Amino acid sequence: MRIAANPNIIGAMIKVLDTNLFCMRIRFVCEVAYSIDEDDSYIEFKPRKGQQLNPDELVWLGFFAKDELNAVQTHLKPTY
Repeated sequence: MRIAANPNIIGAMIKVLDTNLFCMRIRFVCEVAYSIDEDDSYIEFKPRKGQQLNPDELVWLGFFAKDELNAVQTHLKPTY
C-alpha cells in the first residue's frame, strides 16, 4: 500500500512509527519505505512474508499522525 501526502504528514507518520508502541507493530509486520520531497512525498507498506497488515492499524496510524501534527503546530506534547 502506498500513501502519497504532504511532506509534513509523511514526516509525522514516520515519527509515530518510530515512537508509538501501537504503531511500531506496523514496522514489525511490514517493510516501510518512504520519500519526503516537495514534489513527491509518500510512504509505502509491504507486508513481510507470512505477515498481514490489519487495516485498523492504518486508521490508528493516521489518528496518531494527526495528533503528532497538532502537537507540533501548537508546541504541545503529543498525547500518546
